[in-house]
Amino acid sequence: MPVISKRSVLRGLLPVVIVVGVLVASLLVRPVGLHSVNLAVCTYSGTATVISVSPTSGPTGGGTVVSVTGCGFVGATGVKFGTTAAGFTVISSTLIHATSPAHAPGTVDITVINSSGSSATSASDQFTYVPPWCGAFNMTSIPTTWTAGQTQTFPVTVTNCGTVTWIHTGYNEVDLDLHFANSPGGSANQSQWLNSTAFALPADLAPNASVTLTVSFTAPSQGGQEVLEALMIVEHSFWFDQVTSSPQQWAFVNVDVTQSASGGTWSATIDMSTVPTTWGAGQSQTFSVKVTNTSTATWVHAGYNEVDLDLHFATKAGGSTQQSHWLNSTAFALPTDVAPAGNATVSVTFSAPANGGGTLIIEGLMIREHLFWFDQVTATPHQWYPKSVTVTPAWSATIDMSTVPTTWKAGETKSFSVKVTNNGSMTWPSTGYNEVDLDLHFAMSSGGSANQANWVNSLALALPADVLPGANAMVAVAFTAPDHPAGSLTLEGLMIKEHQFWFDAVTTSPQQWAPITATITQATYGLTSVPTAWTRGQTLTFSVTVTNKTAFTWAHTGYNEFDLDFHFTTATGGSAQQASWLTSQAFALPADLASGASVTFNVTVTAPNTSGSMSLEAEMIKEHAWWFTDVSSVSVVIT
Repeated sequence: MPVISKRSVLRGLLPVVIVVGVLVASLLVRPVGLHSVNLAVCTYSGTATVISVSPTSGPTGGGTVVSVTGCGFVGATGVKFGTTAAGFTVISSTLIHATSPAHAPGTVDITVINSSGSSATSASDQFTYVPPWCGAFNMTSIPTTWTAGQTQTFPVTVTNCGTVTWIHTGYNEVDLDLHFANSPGGSANQSQWLNSTAFALPADLAPNASVTLTVSFTAPSQGGQEVLEALMIVEHSFWFDQVTSSPQQWAFVNVDVTQSASGGTWSATIDMSTVPTTWGAGQSQTFSVKVTNTSTATWVHAGYNEVDLDLHFATKAGGSTQQSHWLNSTAFALPTDVAPAGNATVSVTFSAPANGGGTLIIEGLMIREHLFWFDQVTATPHQWYPKSVTVTPAWSATIDMSTVPTTWKAGETKSFSVKVTNNGSMTWPSTGYNEVDLDLHFAMSSGGSANQANWVNSLALALPADVLPGANAMVAVAFTAPDHPAGSLTLEGLMIKEHQFWFDAVTTSPQQWAPITATITQATYGLTSVPTAWTRGQTLTFSVTVTNKTAFTWAHTGYNEFDLDFHFTTATGGSAQQASWLTSQAFALPADLASGASVTFNVTVTAPNTSGSMSLEAEMIKEHAWWFTDVSSVSVVIT
């Protein structure tokens, strides 16, 4: 059967070490010269104390060697930047050299961990991660009162607060962009920008340096309460706020733009009664729209600033402030100039979006090209005219997952049927290189084809026959659950046109993937005989019962044998928490274990040389392949 690429899910195999004993690491401290420390702040409570760090900042990519000064560092077992572990070297009881790990921008505490716990945090232990691309602005000299269309000259100071030098010339030069907008929000808010101008730097700008630019900037033709916003850009590459979220990369001042009395008002009524209400995805239709000039200015029908009728499909009405919800947009020229109180009939051929579907809006709005939308200069009466329409997607389906089993054994194959309905406007071919298939897949989360990185497996199933628009088909399924991972997963259905597209890639509404929650079992553990009181380094023997909840036999010998692993840990959760394991011992099964069978056998486990409350956790492993998801643990105390 033809299938689309990326059908298989590649998994990394975790290396496994069977620990047959407990390894005790001894830390050797080499004497060094005395490091100057203010010992008065040391508590001598057993925990380490961090007095200062140097340097106090570094790049987000990590790699900065930081001198951590304090006391109680002998026997340190870890250094963390925030919650992230770092590599370190103990130089003396008062000095550690730590290498900063990669981290998001912001300030974190550097803490030192020893057997007594973690050092307390304070302002003295803080380290700031600086993003590569970061800009800051002094906008105190920007005028706050303007007249529409007015040009004013003023200074703006920009500071390079990142770690990369800003190049001032070339294809990817760094520029200062200024723009008037209805509201602040940076590049993600461009639909609210009323104009935009980029200003070149006078020279390259190194990290931590500043430069003052004197700019001449022009207010938009729209009046009202607005913002004047600054944002740096690497030309032809990215806006700074697209790569750096913290600190905020745009800065703004509130401004008052007064609308000039000259030039008249700009207002229209748009008769949408002739617009068709039913469409197919991608369909073009021809119709006429009557527009009436309720302005005091004549509409010019030709030229750089001509007045046009704009039509757009949208998911939300609201005019130009809702452009983020527009699915397409086409401007249509007037047949002639239109004087105040006059009207014109505009003949249009307009197309529905190829990827839209369901109930949408067609909206009409007049625009004075290269200057303003009518609703930007006239708030009352509102200038946009919406009409609700129905768009039938070309490729759309509903998938009835009610017959799909919700409980599975790992590796189990089940047979069932799934009903699929063609809600689109195109017939589904059941055979051929571009046939339409039903794809089923277990996944870590739902989300359709955009979420393939989280799919655990995938199977394409052919339709029994071609399916016409409005018709349905029952697809016979024999599907196998993955052997791992187990637990609560998503089992999802999604239609595919083989070697061309997933349905959700061409139809965004209605949702094309159909998920259910399915539970996969692997193993259960009987731990009633596990001792709960231990002493450090103690070895005890006890019995454990393991039950095979998969659909396959567990081999007890060989390179990929199935073993039972016991580990003392400070955090439960199986192999995902290996960083918290204090020991790990694997025990072979006494014999192969069939699906559904149980076995009870003795294990001899040794406690770590660490005291305190923790857990002793049991987890099956397929050696050199994968850990089980199903685990079980007992709370223990080691003295």
